[in-house]
Amino acid sequence: MLSRALVVEDLNGLFGMEDDANLRSVYGVFEGSGGPGGAEYVATQLPGNIMTSKFVQTDPVKAVEEGYLTTGNRLMVKNSVENTKYGVTGSLLLIQGTRLFLSWLGSSQVYVFKSDRTSIRDGNLSLRPLALTRVLLLLLLL
Repeated sequence: MLSRALVVEDLNGLFGMEDDANLRSVYGVFEGSGGPGGAEYVATQLPGNIMTSKFVQTDPVKAVEEGYLTTGNRLMVKNSVENTKYGVTGSLLLIQGTRLFLSWLGSSQVYVFKSDRTSIRDGNLSLRPLALTRVLLLLLLL
């Protein structure tokens, strides 16, 4: 597996948005399989797909969800066109104003620390119904 990290402290500036009330930053770690291309693709494309979502101003959760779906669909097209089999799991933290939005996809695990409490957020293990459906669909496409 090949990892890529993502750090963009000023998404607004990067995308020319002058929305000081909702300064946005994003941090991520992506683990790829099938070569470095998948993790590189997601790390470079996901922030733009989040920022160009029609929900970025009103519903950050929906914007991140839409960003993941757009990025994943485009990665599948890239795999088809280039005859590659890139896969990616990852975690992303979006900071918007004073709010944190934590997301992860695939088998990644996220540790959340607050004061003296720690919680673990499990990723989509392959036996969960949604993950199993995704894996079966990918096998049908190969």
